[in-house]
Amino acid sequence: MTEEQLKTMLDKQLAAFFGQLTTHIDERLGEFEGRVSERLDHMQTTVDGVAKRLETDEQERIAIAGEVQRHGRWIEQLADATGTKLAAD
Repeated sequence: MTEEQLKTMLDKQLAAFFGQLTTHIDERLGEFEGRVSERLDHMQTTVDGVAKRLETDEQERIAIAGEVQRHGRWIEQLADATGTKLAAD
């Protein structure tokens, strides 16, 4: 076998090896990308859930604060109407 034939055979073997290596790396990276994407989706869903709960909590606090103020006004009205003196704590 000549030196040129050996080089050609070696080039073919190297090309086949690098082709297989590239395919393997692409498959592994695809699997990794899938797992990362799945985890990011899960994290996004979790963050969205937390944000929704915080928004709901804020709305409930606003509603409760309004109700407390309304009750305070009613108590003052009742105290005025009945002549009751309210003691400050």
